[in-house]
Amino acid sequence: MQYLVTESKWNDFRKVFTETAKNYNSIAIDAVAFYVIKAAYKCFGKALRPRYEERLSKHFNKRYYYKNMLKSLISLWYLEDLGVLRKNEHVIDVGCGGSPSILAYMIVQKKEKPLNAELIDKSNCQIAIAEKLLGNNCEITTHVHDFSFEKSNFTNNSFVIMSYFLCEQSKHKIKNIVEHLEFGENDTLVIDYRKNIEKLHKKLRIPKQKKLYTWSLRTALPFDITLAAGEGSIHVSGLYVKSTEGS
Repeated sequence: MQYLVTESKWNDFRKVFTETAKNYNSIAIDAVAFYVIKAAYKCFGKALRPRYEERLSKHFNKRYYYKNMLKSLISLWYLEDLGVLRKNEHVIDVGCGGSPSILAYMIVQKKEKPLNAELIDKSNCQIAIAEKLLGNNCEITTHVHDFSFEKSNFTNNSFVIMSYFLCEQSKHKIKNIVEHLEFGENDTLVIDYRKNIEKLHKKLRIPKQKKLYTWSLRTALPFDITLAAGEGSIHVSGLYVKSTEGS
């Protein structure tokens, strides 16, 4: 579905883009080295992780940070336009990477005081990049570990974001995600590849005290923003489970 974004919303993005550009541009990369290391990393996996993880983390964020931020932002704007997005002072980003989703959430919140952000990722390097890019805009709590719903202790009534977390999980963990969405007490936004969102949707049996929203959107970008995203349009698929209590 085509989703049109107003100019005032694009201006909200431009403001944050300008504020974060300095920190973003300080992430130095070597494009050729990145693809060589990435190929070796896929072949040899964990044996190379301590040596090359930092470089891979930097390259990944340099390539995808603003693109993934726009995917989260467009999804949040869409939910806001539907009148179903519940804004929260406490946000948990599971598998956060450089945490572009937190920055997107801040744009939609339009709060002057810092957001309370909880970042979860198994990579120290990704957490460090997230802290640098978020700057002083958030009160940040970090957890460096491979996330497990079985051991999680989510604060009730938090807003949980999983952006491209689903696609990296085993079948067992996906089962845990389904249980969280069905029975957890948090509003949860999931952004992922369309096929993964469709599979997750089919598995869910949402109880009456919750509501489920899904989307697959295409949004054309203004010319200046294509330079940040590296593409002329954004395609995003997502799923939002909202508790109707306190709506």
